[in-house]
Amino acid sequence: MKNPTEPNSPKKAIFYARVSSEGQVDNTSIDTQLDRGKAYAISQGWTLDRIFIDGGESGKSTDRTHFQEMIGYIRLNPVDVLLTFKLDRLSRNLKDLLVFIEGSQFDFDIQPDEAKVVEQVFKLYAQGNGYLKIKNITGCPLCVRAIAGMISNPFYAGKVRFGEIIENNNHQGIVSEKLFNKCQKVRESK
Repeated sequence: MKNPTEPNSPKKAIFYARVSSEGQVDNTSIDTQLDRGKAYAISQGWTLDRIFIDGGESGKSTDRTHFQEMIGYIRLNPVDVLLTFKLDRLSRNLKDLLVFIEGSQFDFDIQPDEAKVVEQVFKLYAQGNGYLKIKNITGCPLCVRAIAGMISNPFYAGKVRFGEIIENNNHQGIVSEKLFNKCQKVRESK
C-alpha cells in the first residue's frame, strides 16, 4: 500500500467490515462499522473507493469470500489506506493477520515534518501535558480524541497491536520504545 501522507498523492481508501453473526451486538454491527469508517475517511479527506463486507463469517480463518476479494483488489489496485473497525475484523488469528501484513505492500514512509509533530506530541504528553494543551502547543491538526488515540497506538513505536498482544513490526517507529512506554505509564496514572 502507498503512504497516505505522501505529498500530492491521491488518498484512496478501502474499507473492510465483518460480523460473525447477523445478530451481533449493536456496537460492532455492519452499519456501525460502516458509519464509523465512512466518518473517519471523510475526516481525513480520503475517498472511500471500495467497501468489502463479510456478514455472518468467522474471523478464525481468512478464507472468507469478500476478504479474499479485497486481497485480490489490493494486489491489482494500489490503495493508500485499508480501513477497518478493529484489527480483529480482519482476522482473530494473530498468525493470519501477521501473514497478511507481511504479504502486503505496506509503505510507511515517514514524513519528516509530520514525524516532528508526532514526536513532540509524545514528549509533551510524557511531561504530563493534557491533550488540548498539546494540540495548542504543537498545532497538531488532529482532534483531541485522535491525539489520545495516537498516544496509545504502538504503531508510532514501530510495533503493531492485535487485541492485547503487541509485536515488533518491520516499519520504523517515529518515537522510541522508551518514550512510548513512558507515555503509557502517564496514561495509566490518570
